[in-house]
Amino acid sequence: MTMKTKRFLYTLAASVMLAAMGGLVTACTSNDDNPVSPSDNNNPWEANDLSFDLGTAKMGVKLVEGGECALQFERDGETNTVTGTLSDYYIGPVEVSNKVWAAVMGQKPEGQTNDGDMYPVTMVNYYDIAGPGGFLEKLNTMVKDQLPEGKQFMLPTPLQWQYAAQGGKKSKGYTYSGSNTIGDVAWYKDNSDATIHPIGQKQGNELELHDMSGNVRELTSRSLNDGKIIVFGGDWTSDAKSCNVKLSIFDASATASESLGFRLVLADVPQPEAIDLGLPSGTKWANMNVGASKPEDYGLYFAWGETVGYSSDANDGRSFDWASYKWCNGTYDTQTKYCTDSSYGTVDNKTTLDLEDDAAYVNWGSNWRMPTIAEIQELFDNTTSEWTTVNGVNGRKFTSKSNGNAVFLPAAGYRNGSGLYYQSTYGGYWSASLNESNPYYALRLYFYSEDQYASNGSRRNSGFTVRPVLRN
Repeated sequence: MTMKTKRFLYTLAASVMLAAMGGLVTACTSNDDNPVSPSDNNNPWEANDLSFDLGTAKMGVKLVEGGECALQFERDGETNTVTGTLSDYYIGPVEVSNKVWAAVMGQKPEGQTNDGDMYPVTMVNYYDIAGPGGFLEKLNTMVKDQLPEGKQFMLPTPLQWQYAAQGGKKSKGYTYSGSNTIGDVAWYKDNSDATIHPIGQKQGNELELHDMSGNVRELTSRSLNDGKIIVFGGDWTSDAKSCNVKLSIFDASATASESLGFRLVLADVPQPEAIDLGLPSGTKWANMNVGASKPEDYGLYFAWGETVGYSSDANDGRSFDWASYKWCNGTYDTQTKYCTDSSYGTVDNKTTLDLEDDAAYVNWGSNWRMPTIAEIQELFDNTTSEWTTVNGVNGRKFTSKSNGNAVFLPAAGYRNGSGLYYQSTYGGYWSASLNESNPYYALRLYFYSEDQYASNGSRRNSGFTVRPVLRN
């Protein structure tokens, strides 16, 4: 694909909000009164709307018709509702199997107790799947000539996963994915005999999707607390409550386990544009932020050098502080990477982010990266800038002095500790550059309504947005 990790983690605005929400409840209705019945296909992974040849395996997907959806989420005893719209997309009728994994990666993962071809692949972590050189990158490259135009394989967003698990437009509102009787649709603690089972043995749901309750929990593309990734569905060790698709939401670290797997979606990927501003270096700036679906979206907030982003919901449990920061051991003076001063940790004298730690490169793919502080200064020097509003969103518009092209950077504010600050009045954007004289800080672009700056830095653990540039 030309993408890494979360493969252009652009989502609809509702999807981004849901990335940080716990206890989701979908309230989608249908006029379809036909009961769900078990699939009469002994190989449900073969009953698909689209199929892809992987050489030694085939993999298919089922169409999910999108539409309006209202989701309720619960936190601290309070219930709130978020509405959103999903475009049509495709989803795997079963979890990715060992056979499919081996067809793409060349071998099955090590450490599995059940490594038969038709068991769901386990013992792989988030980065094995979505990181640079991982399963998604290799899969999309392998099938690039088979992909419908404008679509790629990726992990589902939480909204896509839950909408499909509950039957989409055909939803009957079942407690579990396809039934109110858990044993019909799920391998769980009371019927699994303490072991994982092959894919597709249980009854499918309204969309003929199998195992979305039980067997293995399933990763999505969005993060929750402290870099952990949202997973759904319960597994073969779970009680019935944990398999409830209306209420159950879990988070898991990147650690591989025998109870964690994934399924894929095939969906439209909103393409960012590279805007030629006539800069002397030839650097082209993206027209939107990482995690955004349009130029005025705020997108996601990242600590410097971290590639898992968070929404603007400061109640998501993520605290942007040294205790949760990836590149230290819990304090500012125990830095483990990007350190130029022994007073702050282990010195490696790295002053520019490696691509593997670059939020633009990892989330958008090999064509993109974060700008250096010199490139930010070049942007300032060769454009005129004005505070303006686009579709109700405040920000600064940078217009080229040479060709009149422009980019708009929304005033997304920033996250620090457990708070969100100055949204709509301030914009802060990370560069890829460390403050070489004081590694407590990384350098950033920031602006208010009155002025703009290429700064001496902000604490690396703070959460700022990212505006990529095109890699030369």
